[in-house]
Amino acid sequence: MKNFSLWCDFIENSFLDNEFLNLLSHGINGATSNPAIFKNAILNSPIYKDKILK
Repeated sequence: MKNFSLWCDFIENSFLDNEFLNLLSHGINGATSNPAIFKNAILNSPIYKDKILK
């Protein structure tokens, strides 16, 4: 899988830190997401709550 970009319908820290890093090591060169889905993932996830409040 070389020069392939992934479409993500979800983006969360756990995905970026684990599964996405694994995909990068296998030749995925980037990812994109629907901005509304990205916004929803950030605003509605408890993972980002402390970072947003800062």
